[in-house]
Amino acid sequence: MSDLADNEDEPTLLSLDSQQSVPNAARDELEAGDLVDDYEILGLLGTGGMGYVYEARHRVLNKVYALKTIKADRLNETIWRRLQVEAQAIARMNHPNIVGIHNFGMHDGRPFYVMDLLKGNSLAERLKKGPVPVEEAIAIFIEVCCGLNYAHKKGIIHRDIKPGNIIILAKADASGATVKIVDFGIAKLAGTSDPSNQHLTSMGEIFGSPLYMSPEQCLAERTDARSDVYSVGCTLFETLTGQPPFRGNNQVQTMMLHQSAPAPTLAEKAPRLHFPDALEAVLAKMLAKKPMERYQNLAAAAEDLEQVSSALGTPEATQKGNEVKRNIALAVVAITACTLVVAGLAFLAISGTASIPALTKLFVGQTDFSTSKVESKINEEIASKVEYEKAAPNRLTKAVCTYEYKNNKRIKVFNFPKIVFGEIYRENGPPRQWYASGRKEYPIDADLIFACYSRMMTHPENFKAFNNGDFNGIHLRYLAEGRPPKTDALFPSPEAEFCNITATLENMAHLDKLTNLSLAHCSQLKDSDIKLLNQFPHLTGLDLSNTNAKGSEVAKLKCLKHMRNLDFTACRQITPLLRSLAGSKNVLWLKASELTDGPLSKEDLDYIASLSNLEKLELNGVGIDNEAIETLSRLPKLRELSARMGTADRRAFKTLKTMKTLESADLKNPLWLGRYEKDQQKPSSR
Repeated sequence: MSDLADNEDEPTLLSLDSQQSVPNAARDELEAGDLVDDYEILGLLGTGGMGYVYEARHRVLNKVYALKTIKADRLNETIWRRLQVEAQAIARMNHPNIVGIHNFGMHDGRPFYVMDLLKGNSLAERLKKGPVPVEEAIAIFIEVCCGLNYAHKKGIIHRDIKPGNIIILAKADASGATVKIVDFGIAKLAGTSDPSNQHLTSMGEIFGSPLYMSPEQCLAERTDARSDVYSVGCTLFETLTGQPPFRGNNQVQTMMLHQSAPAPTLAEKAPRLHFPDALEAVLAKMLAKKPMERYQNLAAAAEDLEQVSSALGTPEATQKGNEVKRNIALAVVAITACTLVVAGLAFLAISGTASIPALTKLFVGQTDFSTSKVESKINEEIASKVEYEKAAPNRLTKAVCTYEYKNNKRIKVFNFPKIVFGEIYRENGPPRQWYASGRKEYPIDADLIFACYSRMMTHPENFKAFNNGDFNGIHLRYLAEGRPPKTDALFPSPEAEFCNITATLENMAHLDKLTNLSLAHCSQLKDSDIKLLNQFPHLTGLDLSNTNAKGSEVAKLKCLKHMRNLDFTACRQITPLLRSLAGSKNVLWLKASELTDGPLSKEDLDYIASLSNLEKLELNGVGIDNEAIETLSRLPKLRELSARMGTADRRAFKTLKTMKTLESADLKNPLWLGRYEKDQQKPSSR
């Protein structure tokens, strides 16, 4: 077998329809009839280099699951921790496109965990029959993108996306999903508070499957969600053409190709097949060598794939392809000889599968660029960086806001350096942003919001340049530079990992007049940082989305008693927070979607229903059913409700009609396209 196979260390055979013959049971295998906690082993589903996956039945629930254990001879502290990390990663997620986990424990000194038993085949099995038709492939990968984007918002990076880890179900499950992502065994938990987890995948270690690894992953450099974007691109490419984009004669050569070789087009790999230009453009952006040139999140990739899908078979397909291409800046830059050799040595240090002379020969004989071209490119980039840093310092050395008179009216005047430190927009006004660069003038009574770029937070002392009252609100959102703030598509820029949120909040202590603060996507947020929010006693708007903040800590904030707008999306322990908010007459807008702890309880819903002046409510992905809608109907002033990905159906429409102030409600789920509009007085459905 080629050493470029998927190299499955972990069994991912979680499907009843894809069972294969397995070798003779080892001594540490479980047998049919054995009991593991409350689970009875029914048989062996699959085996890998690291462990076993069994079919098991819960004796009380009488439901069949997949149960995963580690081989006794492979069990050590690191392996045990990795299994725990995988279980922890999946347990933090509740999404239709991610395999569900139900239990984790120890049996005879060995860890195990229990997950969904999936009925279907892996994409790898499907590809044995040949390439997947374009429409079918796009449908699969829209679901893959949605599932991974959800994981990324939870701070979890898969790092081993490949056909073997994508399961295509034989039929849609109760949520309507047809695709499940499995095997988070080498996932990086970006937001974990347990430092020992980080040591499992420390810098300098290479994990993943060479055919699908990003250039930075091949170099054992820092990886983030954009590494998964690249791997998704490689997997989609193979799904469409039957071949991965890069395949060398061995693993080292394949890793080098990821770093230096231009990404091929679909047409080059499969000239007999037809692919829309728009799809070529999407793949080119996914497979960009530099992370900054790829999609910054998979939600954007899914959106483009949906556009391609909608254009298939129409004359507009080519036009849409050109539109996507115009938005894609591709820069295929050759990597220097030094970088490539370092990559090879990094892998050799781990695998020991090749010699240094062989690697040197491979490099010298197969690179297609000259030293002069490489040196020229390096010199050009160095010169550009030096000029940029001269013209654009990252620090604010003096106050940026003064007060002047213009046409006999007092105005605020901001004098920023020419470099852009963020964006300014009016809290109550037309949706327009101004770059925080150069001179900007505003009426003295303008309610201004400052959305900072990561450069502000890499130098937290920059906030000392603001006067108390310059801004009504500050959004610490790690915006990607040059893009306006878009809440739905917001994703941390790469510099975010180096930002010190604690130091930032400490340097903002003098801004105690702030009424609006956003910490969206600040995954490093700690409990002690939540306490620092008491520095801002006048806050009426707080965005903690995708910070994994604890509701028990937020509930202690003094400003909570007059909170008007609160975003708690993708956070945890919401019950104590809702208990503290119960009965408040100030809360107007509440977001509590995709909670880490899973569905809301009846107690949680009762607390929400007690918010007598609530006008807008978002509860997506938290298990809203018909009974929950009944409880929420007690809200006397609710105008807008979003409760997607629940189980509410047409019967909820009768309840919605009784809510006199309700103007719109979106209850869309895979089984029912439930949309209520007051003026149409009828729900949409499949």
